[in-house]
Amino acid sequence: MKGIIVGLSAGEGVVRGSDGKCYRLTTAVWRKGGEPAVGDTIRFSVSGGAVEQLRVAAFTAHRARLKRTLDRVETRLPALVYGCYATAFLYGITMVMGAIAAYSYRNSGTEEWLESHYTYQIRLFWKTLPLFLAAVPLTFYNRTGPTLVLLTYLWVILKSLKGWRCLAERRPVH
Repeated sequence: MKGIIVGLSAGEGVVRGSDGKCYRLTTAVWRKGGEPAVGDTIRFSVSGGAVEQLRVAAFTAHRARLKRTLDRVETRLPALVYGCYATAFLYGITMVMGAIAAYSYRNSGTEEWLESHYTYQIRLFWKTLPLFLAAVPLTFYNRTGPTLVLLTYLWVILKSLKGWRCLAERRPVH
């Protein structure tokens, strides 16, 4: 029988069949084609008021694979910027390059949580810059500049790791 997924949450859902009736759905019945989503057209068989077997149409499976690929591509640039920030200890220019990239792509995020990462990266750059600029004269006057630079880099690395973790979990960073 053909049907449409009308609800899906936490591995359970509801399918409305071509006969107009609704049937229970669990993730255990997915057979092939990939993970279904709300609104997908599917083929299924019924046993006891519940979906027994479910087959997602090939184009639906292709759409799911494409969405996962786009999600990975979308998170690559913020991950690269975090990498630039984390390696700024070796080459300070990488932090500037990361900030330029974050400014350039700040409004290109398709979701709010992704835009929060660009904003976080830009703020991190502007909070770090005065500390580095203060370290230059301190290096010549009382030799505390290198310590300030080291502490600032450690702070940047910790903040970058926090951002990376939130990015991997696909949630906003604060």
